Amino acid sequence: MIHVRIYTEEISRSGRATEELAAAFTVRDRELILTDGDVRHLNLGLPVFSEARGATITFMDAPEEWAALLPTAYRGGGIRAVAQEIALPAAGPVPEDIIPVPAMRLVV
Repeated sequence: MIHVRIYTEEISRSGRATEELAAAFTVRDRELILTDGDVRHLNLGLPVFSEARGATITFMDAPEEWAALLPTAYRGGGIRAVAQEIALPAAGPVPEDIIPVPAMRLVV
């Protein structure tokens, strides 16, 4: 299971750059759970390069691998992604103390 946080760089009226959490989500198997932020910051068709496969992949190809590789796709510009692998048993519910209650769930 992979938990991803996407941050955007915002410029305040005083001209100071700050990072704001744009979206946070968890991917487990083929399920994506938006836990914070706005769904408009998710692009499931965004290709990321997988060294293991020697090719680009999208969410539909390999959801957890794609989520784990998002920081490589967002390594420049005004968007930054942080991915964290969360080790959980293969079956059973996600503990509430690890992941907030989901606001939106997408299963493909």
